[in-house]
Amino acid sequence: MPGTRWVLDECRKRSKLGQWLSLQVCVEKLMPLSSFCSAFHQATYNKQPMYRKAIYEVLQVSAPLRKSERELRGQGPLVGLAAGVQSLGLGRGSACRALWTPFLPALLTTLCTLPLGSSPAVLSSCTFSHLLPESTFTTLRVCPVASSRAGKLFPACHDNDESDTAKAVEVQNKQMIEWALGGFQPSGPKGLEPPEGKCRCPAQPPGTPASQAAPSLGWENICISCGSLNVTLEHPLFIGGMCQNCKNCFLECAYQYDDDGYQSYCTICCGGREVLMCGNNNCCRCFCVECVDLLVGPGAAQAAIKEDPWNCYMCGHKGTYGLLRRRDDWPSRLQMFFANNHDQEFDPPKVYPPVPAEKRKPIRVLSLFDGIATGLLVLKDLGIQVDRYIASEVCEDSITVGMVRHQGKIMYVGDVRSVTQKHIQEWGPFDLVIGGSPCNDLSIVNPARKGLYEGTGRLFFEFYRLLHDARPKEGDDRPFFWLFENVVAMGVSDKRDISRFLESNPVMIDAKEVSAAHRARYFWGNLPGMNRPLASTVNDKLELQECLEHGRIAKFSKVRTITTRSNSIKQGKDQHFPVFMNEKEDILWCTEMERVFGFPVHYTDVSNMSRLARQRLLGRSWSVPVIRHLFAPLKEYFACV
Repeated sequence: MPGTRWVLDECRKRSKLGQWLSLQVCVEKLMPLSSFCSAFHQATYNKQPMYRKAIYEVLQVSAPLRKSERELRGQGPLVGLAAGVQSLGLGRGSACRALWTPFLPALLTTLCTLPLGSSPAVLSSCTFSHLLPESTFTTLRVCPVASSRAGKLFPACHDNDESDTAKAVEVQNKQMIEWALGGFQPSGPKGLEPPEGKCRCPAQPPGTPASQAAPSLGWENICISCGSLNVTLEHPLFIGGMCQNCKNCFLECAYQYDDDGYQSYCTICCGGREVLMCGNNNCCRCFCVECVDLLVGPGAAQAAIKEDPWNCYMCGHKGTYGLLRRRDDWPSRLQMFFANNHDQEFDPPKVYPPVPAEKRKPIRVLSLFDGIATGLLVLKDLGIQVDRYIASEVCEDSITVGMVRHQGKIMYVGDVRSVTQKHIQEWGPFDLVIGGSPCNDLSIVNPARKGLYEGTGRLFFEFYRLLHDARPKEGDDRPFFWLFENVVAMGVSDKRDISRFLESNPVMIDAKEVSAAHRARYFWGNLPGMNRPLASTVNDKLELQECLEHGRIAKFSKVRTITTRSNSIKQGKDQHFPVFMNEKEDILWCTEMERVFGFPVHYTDVSNMSRLARQRLLGRSWSVPVIRHLFAPLKEYFACV
């Protein structure tokens, strides 16, 4: 402005969250708003776009601000004008400037002549409608609307340099007013209708034959877990599709269980904040409220809460519940889901032809993270002769069990990290390398897990190192087998990295098919027939009742996964003990837990170990029937009794 200098300090403060900008202003140079009347220069306003733009920017910036009445006293009229402009939906474009240009100087002059100490009530109610020249506004707005409805169009204003905006608008308004005063006939109600081509959206794109119209989406084309249309496979349990993200979640969480034995997440979406737990004592599934209300029907979750006991949609008699339809072949589909979930392709393992009976020799085994010598026990049960069994183990209780139960036939070598290539050459050659590194830092059940590359997760690389050292040299065609085991409830990235190092995809085997307990595990290896169906034998105890001592009654047909934690024995959402004896509930005895795992009775009953110590040993061990299933083909390669 002429004769005025506004000084702004370059001290802008911008919040990371996108909050208001704060300007520090040198107040000594500021002039009262009332002086704007004398400082305003009409000629400069008409010719200088920057001068006009500055005034409009003040109006636009001031409008959204919400300040106290005390702060508004000096700028109440200007803020009132800006609020009025904003409430009318006027932007900052050239059309807005052209509309308000004829009378804005008069408005500003009127505003700035108001006394600085006006009443807050007057200032806060000083809206744009009180100051707007209604006759001018009516002329500017009504004439263009009337001319367009009557079919009379006028040439648009061209103001490339924005220097003659006011003059151009005045000329156009004069033309419209002269035309309007001459009389005209409006087009009536039809003039308010949209053009014929824009009345409705076309049923299909122009030029597209009806036969090529987009097909309707089927239930298999929608991910029933999240609603995505980017379906990559079918949901293994229910009719519907599944996207890649939900597949990864399902792989990680489907076999993750809480302390109460139930799934940690929804059976459908592997998510959910609030879940409904099945009332069937032999079922461990749960469903989130969101999926139930969306797929079964509104209010279905509330109805399920009132129903006691409530049988879930996997164990109910009906197969269809609203939009949720259970697959008839879901057990086999679930097995195939985990068998074919590999996003990496590797060359098939080398296939060794069976060795003639007269040439078979006793097997030599390297067992890493040996535990309670489950591998040696199974080899003996299968009748395979064992020439040497080298075991790496650090748990004293586990070593004691192995030494006592196998009469000192196991050579213990201590910590796996202390075993070197020289030791492998000295103790070998080996025909079978087995192991299962600790799962604490791999299982997603552990919220403090460190993953594959930290903590105990790194012990996998010790298995990989020694497996590489034990492999036959190039040109040696003798049969060589290996097996690595770990939990199913691990991160997809950890599973992918393990597979990449071992150059093999895992198979998922759940011990519930051959025992009285749930125990899903991943197995990597090159044993023949690892992918074959799991079949029980006549000696397998498939029901919990078969594992109990005389006079004890099982309350469940199968128990949930037994871990090292004492409360893993309890079953169901109400934490029931699994056994009933003398009209009281009771826990599983150690001998009964040994039968559940497939071990001989009193197998862990050594050195006066407590019940909790024996449970910890069993909770870290392998299921004997599962290992027997995997080791059975070795009878074709090694000498048997």
